[in-house]
Amino acid sequence: MFKPKSTLCSHKFHLLWALCSLVLLFGLTAKAAQAHADIIRAEPIDGQVLENAPTQLRFWFNEPILPQFSLVQLVDDANRPVANVHVQPQLSADGALVVTLPQLAPGAYTVMWRVLSNVDGHLSQGFTLFSSDPSLAPITASTRLNAAAPTLPIWGEAWLRWGNYMLLAALVGALALVWLVLIPVDKQPDAQSARQQQRLHQRMLRWAATCAAAALVVGIGMLFWQVASFQTLATVQTSWLVQARLVLLETQWGVLWLTRQGLLIFLGGGLLLLASRSAVARSSWLQLLVFGRAIDLMIVQALAGHATSESHNWLLALTSATLHLLAAGAWIGGLIALVVIVLPARAQHKSAAEQWRPLSWRAFSLLAALSVALLIATGLFNMGRQVASIDALMDSAYGRFLLGKLGLVLFIGLCGIVNTCLLHPKLARGMGRLLGRSTQPQLVRRSFPPVRLIALEAVLGVLLFGITGFITATSPPRDVAYTIAPAQLQKSLTQRVDDLLITLEVSPNRLGQNLINIRAVNPARPMSADILQLYVQLTPVRQTAEPITILAEKIDTDQFQVIGNHLTLAGPWRIGMRIQRYGQPDLTARFEWMVPPAGKLLPVRISKAPLAPLLNRLVIGFLIGLVLISGGWRWFIQRQNRLRPPQNADMKSDLLAPTLPAA
Repeated sequence: MFKPKSTLCSHKFHLLWALCSLVLLFGLTAKAAQAHADIIRAEPIDGQVLENAPTQLRFWFNEPILPQFSLVQLVDDANRPVANVHVQPQLSADGALVVTLPQLAPGAYTVMWRVLSNVDGHLSQGFTLFSSDPSLAPITASTRLNAAAPTLPIWGEAWLRWGNYMLLAALVGALALVWLVLIPVDKQPDAQSARQQQRLHQRMLRWAATCAAAALVVGIGMLFWQVASFQTLATVQTSWLVQARLVLLETQWGVLWLTRQGLLIFLGGGLLLLASRSAVARSSWLQLLVFGRAIDLMIVQALAGHATSESHNWLLALTSATLHLLAAGAWIGGLIALVVIVLPARAQHKSAAEQWRPLSWRAFSLLAALSVALLIATGLFNMGRQVASIDALMDSAYGRFLLGKLGLVLFIGLCGIVNTCLLHPKLARGMGRLLGRSTQPQLVRRSFPPVRLIALEAVLGVLLFGITGFITATSPPRDVAYTIAPAQLQKSLTQRVDDLLITLEVSPNRLGQNLINIRAVNPARPMSADILQLYVQLTPVRQTAEPITILAEKIDTDQFQVIGNHLTLAGPWRIGMRIQRYGQPDLTARFEWMVPPAGKLLPVRISKAPLAPLLNRLVIGFLIGLVLISGGWRWFIQRQNRLRPPQNADMKSDLLAPTLPAA
């Protein structure tokens, strides 16, 4: 039976990979950022009516953008472009994109913006509306243009991403088979089998090198696509070479692209060098040095993906995204390598070397089972970070692609279960007993699983990467509008603090100018005037922003108000109050208030509760359940073996066969 590499070699691998990966990770970025830039705040606020025309526009996004590649256009109420609108080449100190405006006549204006992410170069676009004439009615979402509706991803980008993910997975899968699944040459029973195994090792390494070279070519295609996207936004038209130099040297996407291409070149050359040497005399350190760069490649790919969103847990998100890519590569990429390399080689040389054992199905079963478990756990965790709620999953293109991906993963897993039952009838009988069925399949030991079923799993895996390409090219539904139900919007809130009854009202309760009205009454003494001052503190719950403290204006003995442009973000706000009274200790109160986004708020279809907490608990439960089920299944098999010992050598051999799925 195949035995893994020595413990010392494994320790060397972990040490070498950890050192190189940490240097690469922290050398590339000090903080990961998410893909697809979304606007989180604007001045003027969308739909705001101003007394005077602004001289500047300011936009804040949820990730770093490239101001030199940003395009902002201003259109008046007659759809005529306004000239002399300039985007400043640098972000402001507080991270805002600043746009200088000419002197504007009173009227309604539409600001159309297009920006590019500084991480992966994704294009984002949208617009805001404002009026510089107080006599005009407030601008509402009904005046929005149809062009603002979400669109499907660009087909060219999605196809390039499909090829990228498929080739990287095939590369990782081939290396996983070589390292963990293929039986060493010196473990073969005879010289002819050893020669066949040596050729198989070389073919697998050359296949991995071919995947690296093809991924390099796809990367060049991605660069051309990115340069074309940048040229559509450049304020000054330049040549492709100049534009490519700007993309590669002045953007984080370019740094990640250069690192990716360098790793692919190193991997391709190293794999060809390893393929030219004997598998027995091959240096372990050289093999570790080459194979470890595949993990670095997955880290770079994760840095340029959706999952590494801006958060205080960004390192956890990066780890989850990297494990997700590695698990998908080891499982689906391993299946592709089996279909392309191992199965044809076995069919060609089966009669010539009957004793030849190319791989250990037990090792592949363990690898596949671990990969599927990691794929499910990290996939659920990443979904919670990208999808705001169940309604967002149902109503967005991203969510529909994701549901299709989940369904395909389940179907591939079902194929793996069927494959396992056909390969190990003893396991099928045990599963039948657990399900309450008294099936008695004939015990027939197979040295290989059904070839057609493995090929079907590999083809479905390729389709799975196609869906992943479309998902990563689509903006994830993280908008706060997906988490706000109409029932959460209140006209007023009331609470009792000590001997005061405090009522809060916000009118009109929309982004921009609002009147915050507070009434603090002592029911026992309604005409008393013992309140000296009242301070209001406004804090957005979902943003790491400093709270705003304002002294409320006293209108009456028990009534105070704050007027201003303070509620600038949609979503939950924490409105706190500190009440100073004559000769008595101060009182504090806190209200949880919801500010709706601009436009019409969609009704609840299923649920707008945040999805992340639920999925995080589901991941923890899944991992605990997996450990319990694995331990219980092991105990069940051992108990069955003790109660019913094998009667002949064939049954004994079958009991020693792999019992984990070959997925």
